[in-house]
Amino acid sequence: MSYLINSSFGPEDMERATVPFILANAAANRGDARVFLTCDALNLVVKGRADGLVAEGYTPVKVLIDEFVAKGGLIWVCKVCAAVMDITQDDLIEGAEIGGAPNTMDFIEAGGRVLV
Repeated sequence: MSYLINSSFGPEDMERATVPFILANAAANRGDARVFLTCDALNLVVKGRADGLVAEGYTPVKVLIDEFVAKGGLIWVCKVCAAVMDITQDDLIEGAEIGGAPNTMDFIEAGGRVLV
């Protein structure tokens, strides 16, 4: 089974930014998992920006992201959002790549289930 989790939440709302990575880790435990990030969520995968970010009562988001990548999960970053935010591939952590909508659509068309 393949799973896709979409998120647009970043440091401005850490609870909503964290929950998709909890779900992503659960998905990665069951199969092929991808996360597609848009808007403020891109800030979570720029090197150093997730350090110290934690929603009260939750695991720090950097820990969740690192666990997801270690499980083979891949994070796709919206190409348009990255351009608007002046983020390049070199700015991103390992396991994150600028890919955008075409990657996402291909994954869904190949049978990936979207988790919201």
